Amino acid sequence: MRGIRACAFATLDRNGLPAVRIIDVMLKEEGRLFFCTARGKDFYKELLANSTVAVTGLNDKWQTVHTLWGVPSGLQMRNNTR
Repeated sequence: MRGIRACAFATLDRNGLPAVRIIDVMLKEEGRLFFCTARGKDFYKELLANSTVAVTGLNDKWQTVHTLWGVPSGLQMRNNTR
């Protein structure tokens, strides 16, 4: 995933239809891709309901660098309250 800053993530919505959105990559480390989303977004709800996703990343020359299918691990809710 070298050179990737944004990826297209495909999930299934509550009606079982495909939903695709562009997500910024926060970090890639040891073969893992880290990203953030807000608890109130449909994307977050879709990940919790059916966590199988397809991810495609493009480099700065608009070439497909990697396409992944699978289940993200470590879906966590962070508590940002003080």
